[in-house]
Amino acid sequence: MIGRPLGALVATALLAGCNGAHDSTNAQRAGLVTTPKPTAVTTAISRGTPDQRRLLRSIVARMTPTIVYGISIEPPHPPWTPYKPHSVLVRIAYRPFRQRGRGEWEAALIGQAFATQSRLLGLAPVTGYQSPTQGVALDGPNPPEPDTRKKITRRELAESVRAAAQSSGAEVIRLRTIEPMNFAAAVTLRVNRPASYLRHRLENFLSSLPNAGKERFDGLYIRIVDRGGRFVWFSAATNGESVSGWNSGARRDLRGCDPTPTFGWSPGKAAPPPCPEG
Repeated sequence: MIGRPLGALVATALLAGCNGAHDSTNAQRAGLVTTPKPTAVTTAISRGTPDQRRLLRSIVARMTPTIVYGISIEPPHPPWTPYKPHSVLVRIAYRPFRQRGRGEWEAALIGQAFATQSRLLGLAPVTGYQSPTQGVALDGPNPPEPDTRKKITRRELAESVRAAAQSSGAEVIRLRTIEPMNFAAAVTLRVNRPASYLRHRLENFLSSLPNAGKERFDGLYIRIVDRGGRFVWFSAATNGESVSGWNSGARRDLRGCDPTPTFGWSPGKAAPPPCPEG
């Protein structure tokens, strides 16, 4: 899955930070906290300090609308074992959604943005986040390495996704950019011949996207459908200090066409069906 999931919820921790609140005016001057419109954020955010809640509202506002409906800032309890005193755990709840992997992708973006910006603002360290399906550690004994990647703009990210889709023969039917910390994008593509696209064109599309190791953006969610709107393939990728990686998968009858078996198919399961013609 994305980042460092802690199977069976056995969580350790990871990121640097100091305990205590930070003046909200200074936080806003730092450009990390914005003041969302009162009606913009419908996600319930509870517990924690006023500055922590304000920061989370700012992050969620830049992602709204979102399927995340509740976030709670809590002291970590076993099996979580924080590296730093006074650390907090973020519990993130999201609604079931027909787009596979979308809830975990949004949870990862929120968790990473909150952990990193809490560290930069001098708020309590964030040991990790807990979603409906997994716990992911966000802190550790050593501070993260400086992010030297080149920052990509909203327009550059959107245009690069559109260009990659066009060059691969896919049609962009929906593209949305959000800004949990850096920019991220969610795109839905339509293809006429799903099996052929997965087998012969998907890798070209993926290789034409921005390089997460060189360009600074928070993640990409990709959903591919056929001309009837039926699900074909998805990928949910995040690129951050602590949550980096991706999860992907194809429709059952198309798994044999998936060129990313390392991510789209578990070696322990039965072999996927042969890729259909066309």
